[in-house]
Amino acid sequence: MGYRLEDLYEVLAYIIKDLGLRVAIIGDTSIYYFLGERVFNKDLDLFVYEGSVLDKEDLLRRGASERMWEIGSTEYGTPKISVRKNDEEIEIELYENIYDFYIPQEIIEKSKDIRIRDIDLKIIYPEQHIVLKARAGGEQDIESLRVYSDMVKEGVLRLGLAKIKETASLFPEEERLILSRLRSAGFNI
Repeated sequence: MGYRLEDLYEVLAYIIKDLGLRVAIIGDTSIYYFLGERVFNKDLDLFVYEGSVLDKEDLLRRGASERMWEIGSTEYGTPKISVRKNDEEIEIELYENIYDFYIPQEIIEKSKDIRIRDIDLKIIYPEQHIVLKARAGGEQDIESLRVYSDMVKEGVLRLGLAKIKETASLFPEEERLILSRLRSAGFNI
């Protein structure tokens, strides 16, 4: 069945307006958003690029409790909110630069601005997402990259080579490894 970003307005408004955090949509949602899809089936990954969700965690937990949302944790120990919409449970995972999870500010600055009703947020471009996946390099990340590579070969997904290389260059010590992982996943880079 899925959900639309508009279905998560209350959660997004709480995070952005009430907690004062600035967020960007990252993760698989960014790929499908740019393919024109507006109904999503996977969790929603948000990157906090201004403010700190860890600093606001007590407020987040209190607000979630008042709204009957469940709170858990991501693999990095950052908060994850679970909400029920249309008989589905949707997870909204919040990330920030912590441990080895790192998104350079330049990626956020070059991402797309979107608006959901009266709230503004950002969404990263597919090229940026695949570079972040290649940098992470886990088994699931590589498998996702293979799926995206197949989508490119099938003509479903179009990617800009220059934008991929520009994004990879933001990780100078890992750039060669990132590009190598992309090649091994089937991208012609």
